[in-house]
Amino acid sequence: MYFRLLLVFLSLIFASSQGRAQIFDIKASDARKIKERKLIVVLADTTQAWGKRNNDLLKSIVPEYWDSISIEFMDLSQVRKLYAAKNTEYFTLEFSSLRSQKNPLLGKLSPEVDPRSVLWNAKEHGYFELALSENFERPFYKFRTAVSAPIEGDFIVAIQQISKLIAYKKLEPSFSDKEYFKSIAAKAQTLKDRTLNIDTLQLKRVFKTFEYVSEEYTQKYKLTDFAEITEKIKVSDSTAAYTAVIPYTDVLGRGKSFEGTAGGGMEAFEGNIYYLHVVIDARDGEIISFAKDENANIERRSLRQFVRYFE
Repeated sequence: MYFRLLLVFLSLIFASSQGRAQIFDIKASDARKIKERKLIVVLADTTQAWGKRNNDLLKSIVPEYWDSISIEFMDLSQVRKLYAAKNTEYFTLEFSSLRSQKNPLLGKLSPEVDPRSVLWNAKEHGYFELALSENFERPFYKFRTAVSAPIEGDFIVAIQQISKLIAYKKLEPSFSDKEYFKSIAAKAQTLKDRTLNIDTLQLKRVFKTFEYVSEEYTQKYKLTDFAEITEKIKVSDSTAAYTAVIPYTDVLGRGKSFEGTAGGGMEAFEGNIYYLHVVIDARDGEIISFAKDENANIERRSLRQFVRYFE
């Protein structure tokens, strides 16, 4: 009975806006086109400060976390030649925010240091894009990352979730965003058997402490950092789950409802960033719970929603 109620609850959450949020949604027409195509991973210009780090991470992470697909690595000039020739054999994956958006803070930081906390606190996010090779300049899908720098754990989270979405879409091109989140209901019980590792960088402090966490999250948890979480992901730790925050834009849904916030027309919301707080199983990268919020940091209501699905 609880499972049927959960499905209804999830449907209500996402019925109003999630189909337009484009977090885990690709048009069926694009999904059909990429079904038999090979993947090109677009490498960055290594003369850029973060180019080499970006390329090294992509070369190690994409083959490891994107199964059952033919992968080639090409630089931007090679991809543009395919685009000019209207080649239809490939689709592309690129951490394109490194090339296409202004990253004022990232440009000041050295690749030799860990920039994650600085960039997260400033909410300077990055993004991956997917495009058809014949339409490279007009990507059909964007997945935002927590920060604008190439970070191993963030790249793993992004590649895992993008590849799983593509796998779903290959099986059923019309599989929708709403249906994707409803499918999480079947996995929510898994959280009872996992220790939830919470990245304190992305966790809100209340009176400078995290004491409230135990009041809201009633299962096993551990406060840690993203470096330790990344190691658990890399060894597919079957005892662990972890939190991640996925930024996204939602022009029509406006985050949580059609009412949005006060002032401005629809165009006023185009640049607004909202956040999906997810719990991911470290064993296989499956999302097993989630909460949707306008706030970047995980706080009381998100922790409450993580467990309300099965309590």
